[in-house]
Amino acid sequence: MRFYLKLGVVLLLAVALVFGVFRYAGSRWFAQAAEALSPFAEIEYRRSFGWPSGRIGIEDVRLRPRMRPGEEISAERLGLDLGGPLPLLRLLFARADREPAERFTVHVDRMRMSLGLERSVRAASGRLGFLAPFEAMGCNGAGLFRGTDYAELGWLQTHADIDADVRVDPSGRRLEARASYDLDPLGRFEVEMTLSGLEPEVMARTGAMPRVERLNIGFQDRGMMVRRNEYCAQRLGVPVPNFIARHIDAVRDELEARGVFLDAAVLATYQDFARSGGRLEFLATPNAGFALSEYRHYRWDDQLRMLNASLRHNRGAQVPITASFYAEGAGISQAVPVAGESVSVRASASAAERFDPADLEELVGERVRLRTVHGVTYVGRLLESEGGMVRMEVEQRGSARPRRTAINMRDVVSLSLVD
Repeated sequence: MRFYLKLGVVLLLAVALVFGVFRYAGSRWFAQAAEALSPFAEIEYRRSFGWPSGRIGIEDVRLRPRMRPGEEISAERLGLDLGGPLPLLRLLFARADREPAERFTVHVDRMRMSLGLERSVRAASGRLGFLAPFEAMGCNGAGLFRGTDYAELGWLQTHADIDADVRVDPSGRRLEARASYDLDPLGRFEVEMTLSGLEPEVMARTGAMPRVERLNIGFQDRGMMVRRNEYCAQRLGVPVPNFIARHIDAVRDELEARGVFLDAAVLATYQDFARSGGRLEFLATPNAGFALSEYRHYRWDDQLRMLNASLRHNRGAQVPITASFYAEGAGISQAVPVAGESVSVRASASAAERFDPADLEELVGERVRLRTVHGVTYVGRLLESEGGMVRMEVEQRGSARPRRTAINMRDVVSLSLVD
């Protein structure tokens, strides 16, 4: 009898030891992760757990960004599923700044943002939409919903659930990820992406970006669009079809103010979604010959072709996203006038040989208009001319943030000072 009693005690101690090891592995990894994030955010949690099945996690989580004192992101539980006990045991020797396993899933239950942080995110989303694409366009003059609008719509969402499945190849240079951001009972965002060229040391040294082989973004509205249409039509005192037409016009005007003129088939696909809801899906398979870091050197229409993107509503056909562009810095025809500007010509020619590169040195720091042999016109601040390249901060219509670009000096045919 004593033998069996002792055996039972030994087995219980062994089980307790095994569970203790797994729990310690998870606790150690999350503690290191909190330390790695400490320069940017403070993480607190009530307890950690680890199970032999390969699941680890923390509960009652609070993340407080150091740049936003008093604000926080909270969650009831944050968990990782590593798929088995061996990957979990490897965490005893792994660093938290590396992926925990070659394949793992992430679960965040009932995530919430504090009110101030939510307002900041809502403001940053602007007219593009906070809970749904272009959600308030055409509903009011601002194209934005306020807190009272969300309440009347029934869109006051208190939490979200996040699930992500991540797969990293053994070399660490390729990543496949699928993630969902579920606002149940409201909409659900889904993202699928495949990245390659993930070499942190090279990226840190050169500023290079990984290559996006595939990007798929989907939004399932779960009745949100129909409810929005009814709400806005009632507020405006017009029939629902009239509001939908007004909404589409507002979306078109917003894009055209940014210099983007969508082709009819693309706009019609979005119109079908705006009318009846369902699933709207954006798919991009970028051209393998161009790195994302190089896109800024090309005209917007070329960037769109290199992106190779399409739009689909529900189970309909994938409609290639095509558009024309008219914006300073995006490349505009010389025949298109730009009104309301006073221009002093410092160097103007119809042939490259009449352009004097010496004028560039005098105009560094000034706002200029520069035209190339390809008929592309750039407007913005001249930064420098070095090594046969002209560098500018190019203005973008509809955006307060300029983009930097480099132009080959031998392609420049005219230079104008914009007062």
